[in-house]
Amino acid sequence: MTGIIDYNAGNIRSVERALNAIGAPYVASKNPHELVNCNRLIFPGDGDAAYAMLQLKRTGIDSFLADWVASQKQLLGICVGSQVIFEYSEEGDVQCLGFAKGAIRHFSSLWNEKAARKVPHMGWNDLTYANGSSPLFDGVTEHTNVYFVHSYVIQPEDEMIVKAYADYGVHVPACVSFGSVTAFQFHPEKSGSAGLRMLQNFCKDDFACCAASEKNAARSANAPHSVNALNDSDACGISTHSADLHSNEGGRNC
Repeated sequence: MTGIIDYNAGNIRSVERALNAIGAPYVASKNPHELVNCNRLIFPGDGDAAYAMLQLKRTGIDSFLADWVASQKQLLGICVGSQVIFEYSEEGDVQCLGFAKGAIRHFSSLWNEKAARKVPHMGWNDLTYANGSSPLFDGVTEHTNVYFVHSYVIQPEDEMIVKAYADYGVHVPACVSFGSVTAFQFHPEKSGSAGLRMLQNFCKDDFACCAASEKNAARSANAPHSVNALNDSDACGISTHSADLHSNEGGRNC
C-alpha cells in the first residue's frame, strides 16, 4: 500500500489521479497513525519551503518522516517535497528536514549573466541520467521530457546522489536518490505516460503481490473441492477501493 502525505502544502489531488490511472492502491491522510503501516510514502509539495516546514512541524509529520527514513522505508519526494529533505532552503531562509546534506538555492544565485532565464522554470524539459540513474526510470528512455514548476534548485553536497538532471542555464538536479529515499524536482504525476511509468515502478511491489494473489485465486477456483479464494478487497491485505475511501478534496494545484 502506498501512502500520500497530506500536510496542507502538497498537491495531492493530481497524485491521487495518477495512482488511480495506474491502478495502484493508496491511502491519503494528514494523520501519521493512518500511514504508519504503508509500505511506501509519497511526499508531495507545492508553494514555498518555509510554509511547508511550518505545516510539517505543526502536524508532527516532520518527526514521523524522520523515523520513516531512519527505518529505511521507501519515500518519494515531489517538487517542494524533494527540496525540504535537505538541510536548508533560501526560500524563506528556513532550516529543513536534513535527511541529506545540501541546500536549496534560487536560480538567480546560480546563473551567470549569460545563462539567466525566466523564473520559474516552468514547462517541459528533458532528463539526462547520471550516476547510474534510478530504478524508477526503468522503461523510461533517457532525454524523455517531464514537467517542471520551480524557482529554487537542489544543491546537494554529494553530487553522486544526483540520478538525473535537466538543463536550464545550469544543471538542475531533477532526481536525487540515497538510501530508501528518491526525490523528483519535476512532477511525475503531470508528466504523461513517462511519469505514470515512474510511479508504477515505485509501486511495483503492490502489482507483483496482487498478480500473485490473482494467480493463486484462479488456481483455487479451478481446483476441485477448493476453498473460496480471497476477494478483491482482501488480496495482498489491501483494499482496491482505498482510493475512493481516502481521497482528499483539499489538494492544491501548483
